[in-house]
Amino acid sequence: MFMISLYFIVLAAAGWMSYKKDLLTLAGAAGMTVIGITIILAFGLPGLAIIFVFFISSSLIGSALKTSHKFEKPKRTIWQVAANGGIPFIAAVLFLLHPSQVWYGVFIGGIVEAASDTWASEIGKTSRERPFHFRLKRRVTGGLSGAVTIRGTTASVIGSFAIALISAVWLSSIGMNHFLFYIILFTAAGYLGNLLDTFLGAWLQAQYYCRKCSSYTDQPVHCNMKTEWQHGYYWMTNGFVNFLSSLFGGLLGALVMLL
Repeated sequence: MFMISLYFIVLAAAGWMSYKKDLLTLAGAAGMTVIGITIILAFGLPGLAIIFVFFISSSLIGSALKTSHKFEKPKRTIWQVAANGGIPFIAAVLFLLHPSQVWYGVFIGGIVEAASDTWASEIGKTSRERPFHFRLKRRVTGGLSGAVTIRGTTASVIGSFAIALISAVWLSSIGMNHFLFYIILFTAAGYLGNLLDTFLGAWLQAQYYCRKCSSYTDQPVHCNMKTEWQHGYYWMTNGFVNFLSSLFGGLLGALVMLL
């Protein structure tokens, strides 16, 4: 009981530090803390370590790029935390209610997809080449959903592989001895989830046009002025796309465990 209380205190402190370091909003930090507590109750320290690696690596990458490349990187909100951590959180709750190996797969699948997407998005912004947009079939300004670069795609695979590797070590340590199998399939699940994110972003996500800088964007306000709707559904925001893609990754992860 003492150790669990200590973990809760450490998680709360980590959330507060993330807020003070401008990595998360206050609500975002609270959401991260709740997710972390639920995960540690369900999957213990290894489960917490996996999502911790995702959150910290993503935040550090974003923070580093903000400094070195002068990208505008706002704090992550509660909705962004939920979009990326919602599926692992749900998997943890379901595991507590009805323990099953399937929830391990949903948990890991959701995180590998989130890592794949986040690493691709953040590192892809540093590419010298303009990203290619699938629906528009041409190169566009960086930052528009549905577009890819070689650097971003490479980062996507690396991010997915990193989480898959840590997860495979964890699963092997609790008697699930298919180490290479887990690495390959969870990496693939993460990348395929990110690919779905790209296609949803290209065809269904709301996209706007900014007359001030003559560029397309995912934001209804850009360059401090209201943008013009061009394509997609208003309700299909970037956060919702991220959640659906993470869900897809989680379902693929469940399939891995069933196999």
